[in-house]
Amino acid sequence: MGEELDNIGQKIRALRQAKQMTVRELASLAGVTPGLISQIEHGRVS
Repeated sequence: MGEELDNIGQKIRALRQAKQMTVRELASLAGVTPGLISQIEHGRVS
């Protein structure tokens, strides 16, 4: 499961960067904190 979360985080980061969005912008759209987005992108959330 940990590897799957890493892959999801990597995909989210790649898509965010492709859209030239910052972590703050994505967090605002998603209604979560920038810290949570960062944790997800780095596979630190279970």
